[in-house]
Amino acid sequence: MLEGVRYLHSNGIVHRDIKPENLLINKKGKLTIADFSFATRMKEVESDDFFQKKFDPTIEQRHCVGSEIYNAPEVWDNDISMYEVEQKLKQEHDDPQVEGANYLKINKQMREMSVYPKYDGVKADIFSCGATLFMIQMRSPPFRKAVVSDPYFKRLSSTVKQNFWKIFKNIPSTPQFRELIEKTMAKYPGQRYNLHQIKKSSYFEQEEAVSVEKFLEEVSERFKIVE
Repeated sequence: MLEGVRYLHSNGIVHRDIKPENLLINKKGKLTIADFSFATRMKEVESDDFFQKKFDPTIEQRHCVGSEIYNAPEVWDNDISMYEVEQKLKQEHDDPQVEGANYLKINKQMREMSVYPKYDGVKADIFSCGATLFMIQMRSPPFRKAVVSDPYFKRLSSTVKQNFWKIFKNIPSTPQFRELIEKTMAKYPGQRYNLHQIKKSSYFEQEEAVSVEKFLEEVSERFKIVE
């Protein structure tokens, strides 16, 4: 899944509907990401010295897309994206001598954000990957919807994460898994892991590789449960 998402992002595409139902597995255990009805292209901004394309991950939100359980919180709440933009601009323009000009620039961009809601499509896909991994591992959704009014998400996005994991205390999970979920499903996009960090996380380092046979056996058993 992560390799598939990395390939999409490297080619300027954000999926915007990553979830277990859109992961197809053939008889050889090969996984394919499906259903690109909500996918969109990112704007190409430049190419580096090695002719590798770079893209602007900012997506203009004309309407909500994706699936409620797996959508990132910024898809529902534009204030999250506005907060991130405000913090970034304040860091970039920290010169007190041009405070007035900085204020005008920040104010202009904040007004544009409020009129034209935007979010980071790459970071939103990463959140959906985290929610998908949670569902696969825990066999339960992490919450109904990533909004502060949802009691489960409120616990996950709070400083004290233990209150969230207490809800799932009867389902086995390792500290490495819990850390990965917290990092990929952080409320603010700027605090989330990127794909490289996910692959280098302690969760993937400590997890033993599963044989194709055992993987397909597990998939078959779960399919029977669904049926």
